Amino acid sequence: MLQRLHPEKRKQLVFAPGASVFWSIVIVALIVKSAPLLASGAIIWFAEALSKFAAIKCRGIPIKFVSLLISVIRSYLALLYHCCVFVSRYYLIGSIAVFPLFPLAAAIIAGMHLTAGLVQYFVKKPRLNPISFLFYFSMEQLSYQLGVWWGCFRKLAFNPVNPRVTTKVPVEES
Repeated sequence: MLQRLHPEKRKQLVFAPGASVFWSIVIVALIVKSAPLLASGAIIWFAEALSKFAAIKCRGIPIKFVSLLISVIRSYLALLYHCCVFVSRYYLIGSIAVFPLFPLAAAIIAGMHLTAGLVQYFVKKPRLNPISFLFYFSMEQLSYQLGVWWGCFRKLAFNPVNPRVTTKVPVEES
């Protein structure tokens, strides 16, 4: 119902080109166990930082190259985190359903959920131990997505769980 009331507010996943290429190379390198391919991921990281460093230096902004290297890797980790959050928020319940047929897919979804939960744990610093926090985090995620999926099937509208994939954040008009 919210999607119909606010169609302009469709979920979005922003895949920055540099971070997307970096993670694609890293994932393929890990799958095929290729150190040279993994090293090319590091080259992508270094090249993007160098490009940003040159652009910033042209503007006369004093910044150290190491700071930019750290900034770029943080943006890459942010993309990974946002993907984990999205999967955890909308597809954790699916991992239970696909586990018997696709245990690796279920394990990847569970790993993404745990990553999102652990980041939340360290950011929020709750007065719970990590196991208790992850239990409540998981229950909250499952109950939320059960409601979302129920609504999607009832209305036969799946935009809430299928984000619009883009390479840039849209500029909102004022």
